[in-house]
Amino acid sequence: MDKPRVLIVWEPPANFGKQWRRVMQAKHRKVFKPSNLWNTGHQKTGLFNWPQGGIREALHSNVEVTKSQSGACLILSNKISFHASEIYSLRRELAHRSTLIDVYGMNWNAGFFVRFRLFFVALAKNPTFSFFWRGRYFFTTPKTYKGRVEDKILTHSKYLVSIVIENSPDYVSEKLFDCIVSKSVPIYVGPPLTDFGIPRELALTTKANFEDIEGAIRLLLMDEQLRKKYLEAGYRFMNSNEFTKHSNENVLLELANAVCHEIELGIS
Repeated sequence: MDKPRVLIVWEPPANFGKQWRRVMQAKHRKVFKPSNLWNTGHQKTGLFNWPQGGIREALHSNVEVTKSQSGACLILSNKISFHASEIYSLRRELAHRSTLIDVYGMNWNAGFFVRFRLFFVALAKNPTFSFFWRGRYFFTTPKTYKGRVEDKILTHSKYLVSIVIENSPDYVSEKLFDCIVSKSVPIYVGPPLTDFGIPRELALTTKANFEDIEGAIRLLLMDEQLRKKYLEAGYRFMNSNEFTKHSNENVLLELANAVCHEIELGIS
């Protein structure tokens, strides 16, 4: 008899579609996922919070930080997907159209043949006639591109404001907390934070369009008291008992116990 297996789905279909195939999931007794908004189609699913590692160790008590840059930054890779749920194209639109942000991350200045390969591999996975719209700006480098970063938290800490755009608008990853621990106020594009047990006061959330994000950047850069309000809310939450539900150690321990329990049930 085959040993019972479970599947842990870490990424949305826009980023790693292989885990979402019915053939793949049918081989597993249970599917664990970090978002209650993800419908895997499997009869048995389990939820876990996205693990936040090393956050409290980096968190300092003083929210008054001297910034070497007065503007905003976007620290995200230039990825491409043609899945209907992707919002990578929003990253590119913002990076190319906004004059208020500095852009960091991988593949923004990749060579033509590297981008060509990434483009058509993504298109082969999700063939669509919307490739022109979803792929716009992919072959050009933003004028405000500053290069890759060795330490995201250190780079975030140099800016008053940071833009966080999730890979897809249905889960919360580590990106939001990277900004909070850096004392850089996050402008957030993703799901409602309260759906994941996270207070909405931690970030200025906006709709997934250029105009709303640009307006949020201008608002935060002009309003020091509003920035301080978000920073203090973030500090309180990350020092609360509620945050321990998202910490790396607790999340992975609970997930490991749940996986072992499910395998034991399958064997018995």
